[in-house]
Amino acid sequence: MSDRAQDLKAEGNALFAKGDYDAASLKYAQAIQHDDQNAILFAEAKTDAQKAVELDPTYVKGLGRLAAACSGLQEYKESAKYWKRAVDAFPKENLSAAELKQKEQCIAELQLACNKATESGSYLVLSREMDGRLPWDYAKAMEQELKAGLPDTAESSAWPMLRAARFRDRGVEAMRHSGTQSISDEGAYALDVVTDITDALLTDPRIFRIGEIVWLDVYENHQNKALERYRAWPDHSAELIKAEALERQRQEGWDAVRPAIEITVRANIMAGFLADKFSKDPQSALEHYDVVMEILQWGRRTVWKNVSTEDKGEVFEDYFVTGLRRLRLEALRFTCGEDDSQIPETQLMNLYEEAQSMIRDVPDSDLSSLFEVDDDPGFLAAFSVYPKGRALAMTGMYHQRRAQQSAERGDFEAMVKHFAEAFGGFYQAACAFHPDDEMHTWFLHIALQNMLMCGAPFDLVLRLLEDLRLSMPKMMRIWGYLQVAEGKDQMLETDLQLEPKIRKDLADGKITLDDRMTPDYLRS
Repeated sequence: MSDRAQDLKAEGNALFAKGDYDAASLKYAQAIQHDDQNAILFAEAKTDAQKAVELDPTYVKGLGRLAAACSGLQEYKESAKYWKRAVDAFPKENLSAAELKQKEQCIAELQLACNKATESGSYLVLSREMDGRLPWDYAKAMEQELKAGLPDTAESSAWPMLRAARFRDRGVEAMRHSGTQSISDEGAYALDVVTDITDALLTDPRIFRIGEIVWLDVYENHQNKALERYRAWPDHSAELIKAEALERQRQEGWDAVRPAIEITVRANIMAGFLADKFSKDPQSALEHYDVVMEILQWGRRTVWKNVSTEDKGEVFEDYFVTGLRRLRLEALRFTCGEDDSQIPETQLMNLYEEAQSMIRDVPDSDLSSLFEVDDDPGFLAAFSVYPKGRALAMTGMYHQRRAQQSAERGDFEAMVKHFAEAFGGFYQAACAFHPDDEMHTWFLHIALQNMLMCGAPFDLVLRLLEDLRLSMPKMMRIWGYLQVAEGKDQMLETDLQLEPKIRKDLADGKITLDDRMTPDYLRS
């Protein structure tokens, strides 16, 4: 423990002995900032905050300190409970500006604690307090402003969010009303529900959330109705599906086979997504995705190559395959695991090769084929530059892991080369996403980390930091709450502190723009 932390702890002990629990709690919190690895301090801060809360159960600052202490002890469920109590302790109306700001921070901390408690990965289990504060909520609030500003506002992450939200909301609304109205064809109605939910998923997977398990149960009921109504093949191999589809088309025509293929494809996509993101089983996800991919490429390239989309179905369109490939790429990423030293070579190469293939195949400038389908800005981003951006990021990830492997072997020349390639991949990925998208700023952050490892010149570092600084306010307008909830905001703020340091050192003559920045510079 540092000397300053020891002094603050001693002051906290003295205040605690006097019964001044609130002041003692504050001293412990300050001590933790100087030595945030000391579990004893967190435990003492928790005990102290509990005393303050016992004296006043509605004391917001005390509840917040108690919640923070629980997080420090990795007691995330307890932390979420106390953050919830802190949120509820605010007046219901007529809050001052300071109170409103404090409440908003408590809500963001509540979501962060919920995420850690559920270990839900990149797909959040959302607290109810986040209602109205999520990216799609802010996108909806901006919609009229964005429409009025077209074409200048076309490059906003709100557009794909708006499109995905429209599909999701329509599907959820249809599920909600299905038991309250007379439906002449329940199978067709159910297929429309599945279509909307999976179209939302393909447009932007970040829109997907399951607030209650009932939601998923209701969805699966509709999916099963559609599978039964159209005599689909959800559990069959790709070879058997192809044989059955050909036979049905010959005997019963396109109107019989088209919906059967569509619900088969969409059911497998949803099964793959749930396996990847919620069951943490990317291998199972790939099995579902690969069945779909084989069916779609078979229909597109061979037997039904010259058949109209109207007959064979929209699932065979280029954009649909691109959306599927983006989901499949994410599953490939998760097969690589988190331990850089234990990645099987096969998985890493599969990821890299698919990423390279997507970079070649997915359009980002000539969008004429997409315009023929839909000229909505959200559609164009969702099925062109965004999937390509994910692929570029996976290329960056590949080189980053190769660099770490090279470092372990002591091959520092290869390490620097791979870190430079990783920087390029993540920087290009950032540029593929709209400037107000969370992925733009986050990939700039990762690009910066790789720059530090390959000795980039300060001139290049400053350009990246300027891009990050200018894009942050735009991004936070839509994604700010989730940045706090995922703990990314503090890392981005740390990045921003680097720019004034570099500019001051340039002004003082300590460095030049051509000098190369090394990791040691951050400690200077």
